Amino acid sequence: MLYIDPNVAIWLLFFGASACAFMVGKLFTRVDQETIIDRTIQVLIDRDFVKYKILDDGEIELLPVND
Repeated sequence: MLYIDPNVAIWLLFFGASACAFMVGKLFTRVDQETIIDRTIQVLIDRDFVKYKILDDGEIELLPVND
C-alpha cells in the first residue's frame, strides 16, 4: 500500500496551490505592451508633463521640448 507522510502531503498541496494561484494571477493581469505604453503617454499628457499635438487622424504626436 502507498503511504505518504502527512507533512509531505501538506507541503505538496501547499506548493501545488501556490503554483495554481500564481498562474491564475498571471493570466488575469496580462496586459499587452501597447496598452501599457498608451496608458503611460496618456497619464503624461493629462498631467502636462509632455507637449503634444493631435493629428487629423486622431493620433497623438509628442513634440520635442527645447529648454
